[in-house]
Amino acid sequence: MKIDFRRNLPHMYREDAIYSITYRLAGSIPRNLIKEYLVSKKRLLNENRPLEAKSLFYDELDQYLDHEKNGPMFLESSEAKKIVASSILFFEGKCFQVICYCIMSNHVHLIINTLHFPNKPLGDFLGSIKKYSAKHINNHLGCKGTFWQSESYDHVIRSRNELAETISYVINNPVKAGCCDDWKSWPGTYVDERYLEI
Repeated sequence: MKIDFRRNLPHMYREDAIYSITYRLAGSIPRNLIKEYLVSKKRLLNENRPLEAKSLFYDELDQYLDHEKNGPMFLESSEAKKIVASSILFFEGKCFQVICYCIMSNHVHLIINTLHFPNKPLGDFLGSIKKYSAKHINNHLGCKGTFWQSESYDHVIRSRNELAETISYVINNPVKAGCCDDWKSWPGTYVDERYLEI
C-alpha cells in the first residue's frame, strides 16, 4: 500500500482495490466548512472512531453538495454529464472496471474496481478524467479557469456489505437530493447491473 499526502487529505492507494471516489467542482463548498470537517475528522480519528470519521464526509459535506445551491452547478446540463461520463468510461477496461457512477450538478460519485488491472496510481487516471472533462465542459460553456476542486475524497471499500451499501448510496444520490423519484430516471447515473445483485 502506498500513502500519499496531497494537500489536506491522506490518500491510501492499494494496487488491487475497489475505490469509492467523490470529486467536486471548484468553489462548491466554502473553505470554513472544509476546515470544520477536517478538524472533526482528525478528532474522530484521534479518538479511534474511524467509521464515524468516514461517515462524516457523507453526513456533512455530501449533504451540503446535494442541498445547497449557492455554488457552481456546471454539471446540470445533459451535455456536461455526457462529457464527464465519457471521460470516466475512457479508462474502462484499461485501468479499472466501472462499478457505478452518479453525476450530480456540482459533484461526481464513482466506484471503480482496480483488481487485475495494471498498477497505475489512482491520482494519475483521476487527474486525466478531471483534465479532459474540465477542458471540454469549459469549451461547451464558453468558460475558462479552474473547473474541478484539486482535492478529491477516496476510500477503499473493504467488504461485500460495504460495497452494496456504497453502491446504493451512489445511485440513490439524486433521489436523496430530491432531483428525481427513481434513480433509473436520472441521466447521470450508471451501474453495472451485476453489482445490483450482491
